Amino acid sequence: MSVSTQDSMFRIDDFKSAVESADAEALAALYDDDAQIDMINQNSPPANPRRIHGKDEISAYLKDVYNRDMKHFIEQRVQQGDTGAFVERCRYADGVGVLAASVFETRNGRIFRQTTVEAWDS
Repeated sequence: MSVSTQDSMFRIDDFKSAVESADAEALAALYDDDAQIDMINQNSPPANPRRIHGKDEISAYLKDVYNRDMKHFIEQRVQQGDTGAFVERCRYADGVGVLAASVFETRNGRIFRQTTVEAWDS
């Protein structure tokens, strides 16, 4: 699953499908070469978020996350023009849950900026 260079419309349903099938390669194809993800969580507060920048860093991050023994579900998603949001709920095999709420902006059919706030079970 990839977005052709001629396709200028991001499809959030393609994103949902890639997430729920844990297809890191298909997910990476949905990000712009110069994309940036800011991750905010207990270890990376808003004043100092974890910043993942560029296709190589994002691809490595996605491979790490989606190769773990866990299930991923997109429960809510919305898109209007070049902006959107989604909620991703994850469950590790040992039962630990993670909830992530993200907002994103796209250009030329790919995500170029994303901010994610995540919370983990204790």
